[in-house]
Amino acid sequence: AASDVYKRQISDSGKNLLQLETLFKQMGSHAEVKASALQAIAPVCEVTEGVYSLNKDLQTWLCNPDDSRDYSVDLNLIQAYAELLWSSRHQRATSLLKTEIENDLPHLLVLTKEWQQSDNGVEPFIDFIQQLLNEKNYASTINGSKLLLEQMEDDESKYKPHIIQVLYVLGSAYRLQGEQEAAITTYHYFLELAEKSSSTYAVEIFTVLNYFGLVCKEDADFEKSIEYLERALKFCQTQFDGKGAQTATILNNLSLVYKDKGNYAAAEKAGNEALAMKIVTFGEQHYETAISLNNLAVLAEVKGDLKLAEKLFRQANHIGESNKQSQEKEYPSFALNLARLLHNNGNFSESEELYLK
Repeated sequence: AASDVYKRQISDSGKNLLQLETLFKQMGSHAEVKASALQAIAPVCEVTEGVYSLNKDLQTWLCNPDDSRDYSVDLNLIQAYAELLWSSRHQRATSLLKTEIENDLPHLLVLTKEWQQSDNGVEPFIDFIQQLLNEKNYASTINGSKLLLEQMEDDESKYKPHIIQVLYVLGSAYRLQGEQEAAITTYHYFLELAEKSSSTYAVEIFTVLNYFGLVCKEDADFEKSIEYLERALKFCQTQFDGKGAQTATILNNLSLVYKDKGNYAAAEKAGNEALAMKIVTFGEQHYETAISLNNLAVLAEVKGDLKLAEKLFRQANHIGESNKQSQEKEYPSFALNLARLLHNNGNFSESEELYLK
């Protein structure tokens, strides 16, 4: 009876947020009545921002169940409320989903299954896990991605583009959390699907190939590293016209691998190409340009050309001192490299200044 009364009142109140908040406060802890009322709201509210916020107390109450409440009833209420938000792709639905994912609650599986059949599909879930990744909430990103992949695996052909997106997010979460083996496995699966897809995942494929190249470099598997980076370079030539930041990054990393391998001529060639491209792309005083100058200086030092090494270290350090963005990122390494070289060459006073700085 109370539910019918509240339904009528909600229908009458329409989009009046204050009346809705008052009604929910009056309902107290009667979850069944609230769930029923929320279900009644959905058809009559295509609503303003106000209705979605409803009542912070209600959201807190929903997301913090206690032992005194019937959790099965709470799930119905959560679903009713979240579906109301979801029906208009409202971001506030994600606050409920985040609680579900963090607590690894099975109810999320019910929601994903139902919403896959809706017009909105799974895109909002993908946006949500991407948001978690951006917030550096890697554990929740991994949990949410796994749950979503589990729901889509029954119809891989239908959800293939979405699966590719989620695999990339999942691999990135593993990588950023330091789980390298899991990241590599997930990225390989992503790459296998993405390269066969008609859709374009240019930035993502570039990122994965570059990552594989750097992982192999760290493992001293230089041949495999060069293979991945050359593959990335060819990809850049087709997708980015062989110009810009992506190509410069790959050339820079190739130079580092060739240096470690002992192929100094190839390292110098790739390093100079990277430097030229960075000057065009970023400008002469940008920290990316300074990074290439610093890498070429290290190469010159390894080759024994200390005069050239000092010149290049000074150029990189000058950019670091004059460029605030550079100071926040790479400046300390520029200064330390120059200080070390000067110290080794007997210039102790200038070296000391740089070390103190």
